[in-house]
Amino acid sequence: MKFRVRMKDPDALDDAIVNTLRKDIRAQFAGRLSPEEMDVLLENRTLGVKAMCSRWFDMGEYLEVEIDTDAKTCVVVEQRE
Repeated sequence: MKFRVRMKDPDALDDAIVNTLRKDIRAQFAGRLSPEEMDVLLENRTLGVKAMCSRWFDMGEYLEVEIDTDAKTCVVVEQRE
């Protein structure tokens, strides 16, 4: 049997991206960039990652997965344009 589940969490994707990028940017650029420069870099990189994730996330907050109980799999469904 196959079925799809559509989940909504308006903050989950943004929070995950920002938290991860913030750690990466601090680790890479601490002491080399000012806090303001790191904020600009964070904002720019966040936009890029969110754009890439739009392949799977509709409006940045909806994620649909397809569960196949026979194959015992769960696959993220790509968004249709």
